[in-house]
Order: sequence, then C-alpha cells, then structure tokens
Amino acid sequence: MVVSETGLRRVTNTRLIDHDGKVNSGNFLLHNDGTYSISNGDEKKPGKKLKEDLQMKDFLLRNPGCVVSNLVVEKDLFIGLGGFDEYIHPSNDKDFIIRALYFGYKYDVLRENLVNIRRHTNTRETDISSEYLIGMEKFFKKHYFIANFTLKFKFWFKYWFLFIKSKI
Repeated sequence: MVVSETGLRRVTNTRLIDHDGKVNSGNFLLHNDGTYSISNGDEKKPGKKLKEDLQMKDFLLRNPGCVVSNLVVEKDLFIGLGGFDEYIHPSNDKDFIIRALYFGYKYDVLRENLVNIRRHTNTRETDISSEYLIGMEKFFKKHYFIANFTLKFKFWFKYWFLFIKSKI
C-alpha cells in the first residue's frame, strides 16, 4: 500500500467489498472519507523534493529526491560541469549534483512543488535491469572516493541483492 501526502492510499491486487456487498478486485485508491475509486496506476502526485544541506555521500546509496525533472540549473554551470554523464544512466542526476557540490556549488530547495510525476503501470527507468545495474556500478565507482568502508559495504550488499533479485 502506498500513502500519498494527502492521505490518499493506493492498494494493488486487492479485493474490496463495497457497502452493497459487491466484491471488486483490482487496484484502488482509498480516500480519506471512506470511499474508493479504481486506480489505473497513472495518478499524478507531487514529485520528490530534494532535502536541504545534503552532503555528497548522501547520494551514494539512494536518491534523496534529485530527479532530472525537478532540477533547475543555469546553462553556463550545466555546461561547465560537463552536463549529464550518460554512461551512468539512470544515476546521471545524482552524479551531476555530486559534481556541483564537489566544486563548491550550493543548491536551494523551493518550498512550492512545481513538478508532478505520473506513475505508470508500465516499466520505469529505475526498474531493475542489467542496464540499471551497470549504470549503478559505474556511478558508484566514479564516486568511490567519497565513500567510507561502511558505505562501500552497504553499496555492494545492495548491488548484489538487486542483482540476485533481478535473476529470480
């Protein structure tokens, strides 16, 4: 079950019995007032919001809210830092932020959400695949110098866990 900021809950592969005793199967949105609606997995919700004052190491194991669609950068800075590294897809957004922080740039977080994301039921960029794992490994090796022993251990544990999970 996924709960949004508005309290709307999305449940998948579920059977619901409505007030008339009718059994419905599928994916549903459960509303705060006790009603429900059918979910097609294509609902809009606010995008991730980057937290303030993150360090470079905070980007190594997870994405703390850095998404290409919510990143606004001056053109000269983007070009000066070499743009996105397309060889470490899909972590090129985190890589860009790490490089900016490394060279002393700061970032601000807007209070207002300007980006809505739409979750589709089909595949996503972050679905575990061989390409995803290759990009994940390249990203970590590129920024290996940031990680202490614990982060390195956690990364490789996560990497092999996802690798094995993708083969099952």
